[in-house]
Amino acid sequence: MSVRKAFNFLRSYYDVLEDIYDDKDKLTYVMAILDKQFKGVEPELTGIPKLCYKGQKHSINSSRKGWEDKVGYEPPTLTIDPTLTIGDIQPPSGDMIMTTEGGMVAPYLQEKEKEKEKEKEKEKEQEYNKLDFFEIDITEGVNDDLFEDWLKTKKAL
Repeated sequence: MSVRKAFNFLRSYYDVLEDIYDDKDKLTYVMAILDKQFKGVEPELTGIPKLCYKGQKHSINSSRKGWEDKVGYEPPTLTIDPTLTIGDIQPPSGDMIMTTEGGMVAPYLQEKEKEKEKEKEKEKEQEYNKLDFFEIDITEGVNDDLFEDWLKTKKAL
């Protein structure tokens, strides 16, 4: 996957930045440009930063699209696992791995799935080990004469 290393910060971006009075609004505007250029994230802005960003949106988007076309960038597709809970959501670490469904899964999720499978196997093994076959009374509910006949027939074979 290609990672964008640089982009041209145009004079028009700077000119608009100079006209913003509040430092917080300046930071919001600059971060919106950086997030779009480096991450491809479309910002959700309000107020002055939104107005300023809209005025530069065409050149910002053109710059990002030009880079995407040049490197053949395709945004990753993510598969959402409906069985995940809030506690399962963690920031991905390591490389994303392509699934057979065409989505991307972080290694920590794959490890979690393997751990769940191992736990299920352990539980099954523990249930099996709880059964003591020597303590089972196989004659319970069986006619004593019928059982004696069955034992004689079994020994004869």
